[in-house]
Amino acid sequence: MVRNGLRARGVLKAQGAALGRHRRRQGPRHARRRENWTDVTGNLPGLPEWATVQTIEPSSWDEGTAYLVAHAYRLDDPKPYLYKTADYGKTWKSLAKGLDPGVFLHCVREDPARKGTLYVGTDRGVAFSRDDGATWQPLMLNLPTVPVEDLRVKNGDLVVATHGRSICILDDLTSVREMTPAIAGQPLHAFAPRPAIRWQYREEFHDKGPGQNPIHGASIDFWVKNKPKGEVTLEIRDARARRCARCRARSGSRISPRTIPTRPTKSRRPS
Repeated sequence: MVRNGLRARGVLKAQGAALGRHRRRQGPRHARRRENWTDVTGNLPGLPEWATVQTIEPSSWDEGTAYLVAHAYRLDDPKPYLYKTADYGKTWKSLAKGLDPGVFLHCVREDPARKGTLYVGTDRGVAFSRDDGATWQPLMLNLPTVPVEDLRVKNGDLVVATHGRSICILDDLTSVREMTPAIAGQPLHAFAPRPAIRWQYREEFHDKGPGQNPIHGASIDFWVKNKPKGEVTLEIRDARARRCARCRARSGSRISPRTIPTRPTKSRRPS
């Protein structure tokens, strides 16, 4: 697979095209500079001979950098194979340390808004890294245990394509992107909310489907180091310190989203 809008030049573009084309043929993977091709298959350390190259993700930040996912579960090998190159495929290093050694991968995607943040779709869900693959954490929340075939970061959200469980969207990656060890050491931290849209609500002409739209209003994520025993009160104040909204939340996790509803506007007909 090759993502549209590549920023890298030369070898990386041709390499992605060649790898995607030869994925089904199980043939050697190549990279091209102009009309010349170089076999880089042997540069992938530990890759089984008949492994399938599933995904190549060219970096949006650095030329010559790409991430590669391969799998060999058809050979009874469930290990995750994840690699990174920073020199147009001349050398590769494995980023699989920290991932479940018994769960293979389907895809890897780079966050276009935060350098070093990666998302991988595994055969059981989603994992992410804030340090360019040095460490990994699960990103499941209410996502069921399901194979994730592909991922896409779009408008600050994470779109998840599952195998048999439809498409899921994780709204607002702000807290995932901004979380740092310094914030984790604070007793309380509120993440900067995204701009909210004040919608004009209308009655629906059809029955509600199985899908779910984002919650209306401003969504605010906050971090509480120690789980509170009771309710957490959140107040929103304007520039003059006047209270605009107030809500209470019972924190079930350390990062808790809260939604502040916006007042609907009345439509005006032209006179």
